[in-house]
Amino acid sequence: MPISPRRPFCIIPPVPVPESFYSISKSQINLYWAFLTIPLLIIPIIKKRIVYSYWIYLKTFWEDKFFFLLIFKLKQSFEWMRRGWRLFFVFINFTFLIFRFLFVLFILTCNSSSSFLLHFILVCFLFNFFIFILLFIFILLLSIFFLLFISSHVLFLIFAFFLPFT
Repeated sequence: MPISPRRPFCIIPPVPVPESFYSISKSQINLYWAFLTIPLLIIPIIKKRIVYSYWIYLKTFWEDKFFFLLIFKLKQSFEWMRRGWRLFFVFINFTFLIFRFLFVLFILTCNSSSSFLLHFILVCFLFNFFIFILLFIFILLLSIFFLLFISSHVLFLIFAFFLPFT
């Protein structure tokens, strides 16, 4: 068994080589070269067409600054959506905190005969609930608007991507 020159203590097992490996005909070599060269001839033609079409798109995006404006707008809209929903969840936590406080006050004042405090608590509760509903609707509409804005720009980019293939 031969010994490895890099690792003298490692013995290389003999690998069986088939006899057909040494006897490749000329037609097989030509076939191999054909399989290697046909893609190498076709790929640059396809690549040139795709690269040229995208170069036109990128050039127009670069000149109009549309592409960078699009990325900036997408980032800005996601940021506003994140801020809006964060504000909404902060408001939910604040609302439930006030609800708990008013509920405790309601329980404490149930035994007393003071109806003014009871009415005040109910008015605060309803006002807080009304603001909660309004804020929820506002954030929901804002999110729908931003999602429509993002989807319209994404559809435009998809159209611009697949246009050279048509």
